[in-house]
Amino acid sequence: MRRIQLLALYTGLTAVAQTAQSSDKSVPLYVHVVDAVTGKPRDDVELFLQDFKWQPVAGPVKPDRAGQAEFRIPPNAYVLRAEGNTFTVHWGQLPAGTVHTVLIAAGDASKSVTFAVASPGSLSGYVHDAQGDPMQNVQVQLIRAFWNDGATVFQPTFSGQTDDRGYYRIAGIKPGAG
Repeated sequence: MRRIQLLALYTGLTAVAQTAQSSDKSVPLYVHVVDAVTGKPRDDVELFLQDFKWQPVAGPVKPDRAGQAEFRIPPNAYVLRAEGNTFTVHWGQLPAGTVHTVLIAAGDASKSVTFAVASPGSLSGYVHDAQGDPMQNVQVQLIRAFWNDGATVFQPTFSGQTDDRGYYRIAGIKPGAG
C-alpha cells in the first residue's frame, strides 16, 4: 500500500516539475497599444493572441493607462488581435486584408511590438438633385479600386442610404478599406 502511495506522489511531482519547466520557456511579449492617428496610448481595447490556425491562445489582456500590456507565451508565431466596442483589428493588418504574425523565436528573451490601432471611421453628407432638393432613399456606396489581371476593377465596400432630408451616414469603415 505504501509503495503505491509513494509512486502516485512521485508521478504527481514529476507532472508538476514538467509543467514548471515548460512554463519557464515562456517569453514575455510586450505590446504597446497606441492610437494610429494621434500616437497616444490606448487602454480602450482588449488584446487576444491566436495561433496560425486562428485558434485562441491567450487573452483577453487589457492595456494599462500607458497602453502597455504583457503576454507570457512560448516561442511560436502568433496573430495579435485588438477588439474595441465597435471594431476588431489585427496587428500588422494591411488595407488589402493581409495580417502579419508576431514571431517569437526560441532564443528570444522577450519581444516588444507597437500596435497602432485605428478606430473605424465614418462618412456622411447630403445628396441633392440639380435643383438643390434632397434626394430620398438613394443608395450611396463607398467604392474601392484595385488591380485584377492588369485592369482596374471597382468594388463597393460600404454603403448607406439617404433619409427624407437626403442625409446619409456610412459607419464602421475600416482604415484603408475605401
